[in-house]
This record gives sequence, C-alpha cells and structure tokens, in this order.
Amino acid sequence: KLGLPILLVFLGSFGILGAYYLSSLVGFIFTLFFFKYKLVMDFKLIKEMFKFSAGNYIAGVLGMLPALLLPLIIANRIGASETAYFYVSWMIAGLLFVIPGAVSQSLLTEGSHSGNNLDKKTKKAYLFSYVLLIPGILLVVFLGKWLLLLFGKQYSVEGLVMLQILALSSIFVTWNSIKMSKFN
Repeated sequence: KLGLPILLVFLGSFGILGAYYLSSLVGFIFTLFFFKYKLVMDFKLIKEMFKFSAGNYIAGVLGMLPALLLPLIIANRIGASETAYFYVSWMIAGLLFVIPGAVSQSLLTEGSHSGNNLDKKTKKAYLFSYVLLIPGILLVVFLGKWLLLLFGKQYSVEGLVMLQILALSSIFVTWNSIKMSKFN
C-alpha cells in the first residue's frame, strides 16, 4: 500500500486514490485465495438488508454534510485565509468532539444489548464524558493560543476566539450526542 503511491505518482491525486483502492483489491483477492474463504452471495439476504443499509448510509451522509459544507461556505463567504483559521481551530476542537462520539456509540451498543437500566447507563455516560471533556476544554481554552502557534502566529491571533468557542460547544455536543443515542 505504501509503495503504490510512488508507482502511481504520474496520476496526481488520483494516484493516491488508486493506491488505496488497488491495495484493498489486492487484500481482498489475497484473503479469498490464501484463507480459503468462499464468496457466497445471498441475494435474498442482501435484498432484505438493503432498505436498512440504504437508510443508514443516507443518514450518515446527511449527518456529515454540515461538517463537509461549513468550510466551503466559509471560504465562499469570507475568504481562504479566514477559512484556514477556522478550519485549524475546528480540527483542534474536533479532538474534543471524539469523546461524546465514542461514549454515545458505547451507550447505543449497551442500550441495544441490554435495555435494562438505560437511565442509569445514560447518567454514567454523561459523567464519564464530562470527566474526560472538562480538563480538555480547560486545556484548549487556556493553552489554545500556544496550540495555534504551532501553525503560525497569525493562526494564534485570528483563530483563538473560534477555538475557545468550539471547545466550549463540546459541552452541548456531548449533551446532544448522548441524548440522541439514548433515543435511537
């Protein structure tokens, strides 16, 4: 996988994409032949799962749209430099958003496995999330200036307030993520 981009460099950015898919294909073929897996296509099962899978896929894409479109909207409205300041701040704050995402997925799994004590599990999920999140928020709010300095002085000047706002917003992201998992 690592050597393929070098071989496909003449394709530009498509070389990276091609390397990814070509290596996946080679891995798939390797698995079929060397591990003696039989590829069985149960079309009845595929048809039964299609509606559920298609719905999940569409919901996943729609869920990602704000994150994918926001940098484009900002770039279109206020310019490339401001988009860069926003995006770096957003990516740093995004590390905090991993916490509620992981905890809410665990809650969803626990809740679907055993629906007993869902309220108790939800409270534990909130507690666990905030115990991890609050120190992270404090670090980002008070040390954000130096974090952004890693990207340059201008990032530290222009992106600090956005970084602090995004870090504080993780409190609400956590509340929303866990609440949504509880009701899924």
